[in-house]
Amino acid sequence: MQAEIRRARELQAASHEAQLSARDMAAMRLLAVKQELAPFVESLPEVRGFIELSLTGGETPRLWLDFISYVVMSPDQQHWRLVQDTAEGREVIFETDNLDELVEFLRKFVAHRAVQRERLLHSDELSARPLLKTVSSGVPQALMWMAWLAGLATGAFALLAWLMATGRL
Repeated sequence: MQAEIRRARELQAASHEAQLSARDMAAMRLLAVKQELAPFVESLPEVRGFIELSLTGGETPRLWLDFISYVVMSPDQQHWRLVQDTAEGREVIFETDNLDELVEFLRKFVAHRAVQRERLLHSDELSARPLLKTVSSGVPQALMWMAWLAGLATGAFALLAWLMATGRL
């Protein structure tokens, strides 16, 4: 009985070591991608603070590009996968076993994400300007003061009613 338990522990330890080794290998391959891509990302001022290239460990090592996009190794550790989290779930955008191919695709991907972000930021600025003008200039100042005073009076009345209901006044 003891021999079977010892053998089971040895097999479990060997399996655990193999898992750790595979995880370390995946992390090293992702580090190679990070080192290849870093000079490109650092050369683009448009992506500073947006594209981070952060390598995280854990059960599945990941090379994060931004908040929703990351590179992982396939379960067989032979292919890199670019994955993006979307409202519908995770989507594999690109998969390859060639490092140069991956880095070239990631350069294009980062450039497109930077342009997309720039466009979104610019459209938010344009849509916010008219809204600010109508809010600030469309409502008379006297009406704003009356609304503020009405809120203050309602709050004071509610506080007085609560104090009377609890017998503290």
